[in-house]
Amino acid sequence: GMLFGQQAAAPSQMWLQDWSQQADTATSDDASSPTSHPVYGMPLAMQGMKNNTLVVAATEFASTNGGLLEGALQVARDTVEKIQRTLEEAK
Repeated sequence: GMLFGQQAAAPSQMWLQDWSQQADTATSDDASSPTSHPVYGMPLAMQGMKNNTLVVAATEFASTNGGLLEGALQVARDTVEKIQRTLEEAK
């Protein structure tokens, strides 16, 4: 109730959107489900960024569970640890 107000507890309408059916957001590949979970991880071109001046974190960079909440949590933890190490080394 605090975020959306009391009216949010009793919606009068609901819309469901299948984004795979929208020409502006989907391709023919979206018409069928993938047969397996894609392989994720830090792109090879970004793996050489060792100067610690830019930190990029995304669930797609997770070595396991990429694209999923678990992958996002792993990357968040790893990123915080990396930043903490970098700050400690700078002292």
